[in-house]
Amino acid sequence: MTLSHRSIGIFKRGLMLTANLAIAACGGGGGEASTSAPAPAQASVPASPIATPTPAPIPKALSFTTVEVGVDTDASGVLQMSIPAESSSPIIVSDPHAPAATRFEDFRLDGNETIRASGFGSHSGISISASPATYQASSVLRFTQMGTLPRQMPVLLWTSPSDSEPLAMPLAEIVEKLPGTSSTTGMLPKHARLLEVGSPNFRGIRVFGSNTLTSSVPEKGSSRYVGELFGTVYPTGEAPSRLVGDCVLNVYFDGAQSHVTGLIKFSQYERTDNRGTALTIDFVADIVRGKLVTRSIQVTGTGNMVQYGAVAGSFYGDDASELGFTISARGPSGILIGGAILGSGH
Repeated sequence: MTLSHRSIGIFKRGLMLTANLAIAACGGGGGEASTSAPAPAQASVPASPIATPTPAPIPKALSFTTVEVGVDTDASGVLQMSIPAESSSPIIVSDPHAPAATRFEDFRLDGNETIRASGFGSHSGISISASPATYQASSVLRFTQMGTLPRQMPVLLWTSPSDSEPLAMPLAEIVEKLPGTSSTTGMLPKHARLLEVGSPNFRGIRVFGSNTLTSSVPEKGSSRYVGELFGTVYPTGEAPSRLVGDCVLNVYFDGAQSHVTGLIKFSQYERTDNRGTALTIDFVADIVRGKLVTRSIQVTGTGNMVQYGAVAGSFYGDDASELGFTISARGPSGILIGGAILGSGH
């Protein structure tokens, strides 16, 4: 080998070594491979906790003893009987707006309540359940009288699941009245309320609320209760008509001799022809253990209507500031039923 050939060989081996070193530096060839730097791990985001909805509190159902009155008719519409005002049965009320209610005053009674009425007098099989799903918008009862503007009474109205047994609860009145009549028109009772129960052949009125404890009913003195009575009159041979009357009750607290004298004047009828005949009811009721028990009753203006009549009621509120009662009268000229909650005056 000549010098030139040897120089060329050394030069070639130098190039190959340089190339191998370059390849090794790039991770290729027969040298140890180097790994690329790992990508930074993404921080894990904790899952948002699923909020557990707070269950709506179950409204407490309260039971109230009621005084009641009602009438019944057969399939042809003929009046058959009157349920005595002395009968009573419970009303059960629950209110989603007052789930912790412990007394009547806790309820709002705005139409979102569930009201159950059962065992009405001799109709122990009647069971009426009304709920928000069957609540209807407020309606207005209008009562007319010759020579005056009409009274208007807004009411809340429920219907049973069968849509055949409505429940209507009077709330307040918008009234144009004769001078000298009750000054409590439009006063919403605080401790009790009227409840009307009806079906195609049955109608009744109940009073329920916070009864005054017997021990809290005064034993001495007197008080005057004023307000209005709402009801229905069933004249013989005529269609029934709603009515409203002015009530004045004088209560005399005298121990075992405590009693009530009442005067009711009906002159407002739910008729457009203004043919309502004025009715006047005078009654006397004894107060026995805080409840009204009929002593005597007289109805005038209806052709000797009274062959049977009864008043039943109780005091309401901690201080007996309200008096609620039902009244019935029956005779040859028809039947009258009504209910009232009156506030005490002087």
